[in-house]
Amino acid sequence: RLAGARGKVVAVTSLEPGAGKSVTAYNLAIAAAHAGQRTLIIEADLRSPSHAPSLNITVDPDAASEPLSYYGAIHTCTALAPDVANLYLIPSAGPQAKAAMILEASELSRLLKDARSRYDLVIVDTPALEQCNDALLLQPLIDGLLFITRPGITLGKPLGTVLDQLVEDEVPLLGGVINGSETVARPITPPLSDTRNLYADSLPNPMPAPALKPR
Repeated sequence: RLAGARGKVVAVTSLEPGAGKSVTAYNLAIAAAHAGQRTLIIEADLRSPSHAPSLNITVDPDAASEPLSYYGAIHTCTALAPDVANLYLIPSAGPQAKAAMILEASELSRLLKDARSRYDLVIVDTPALEQCNDALLLQPLIDGLLFITRPGITLGKPLGTVLDQLVEDEVPLLGGVINGSETVARPITPPLSDTRNLYADSLPNPMPAPALKPR
């Protein structure tokens, strides 16, 4: 369980693209919602398009052109997942050329503070650290960082270097998830008509051709 003492606002990241961080963020949120927690996913990877369609949620067509206005009020940018009780989503306004500037804007700060008061658990999907430091820009607003790795993608030495640096910088690390391992427990199956959208393709007994690719 991520909510409670270990953190209410949790950022999910990885060292490099392809580790499956977005799939993991979605699966954690679905599991929490399925367990009765009022859960919000914030897609803060503003360098990539939204995964909202995988939850049958339509992205606001004006979000990309007016991102600060989009994030200005939580009630206007938040959507309820129609097929998963207790699950809400703020779709990404990306891809954005000035993603870091948007993440550091006061609108995002207010939005995260508002989300903290409204939800039992807030999961923030952020870009891989190899691409940019967007996840670290949100550090003052989150309770901790969940690190996603994948055998064959995540290299041990670079990972160790990054983790050592995060510890030195006093970034709160909540733990890690190893995707693609046969010992990883299957997430709770969400009550969706097409669960392929929300499962990593390397989990045990995977569904074929998932719509949500590991990232």
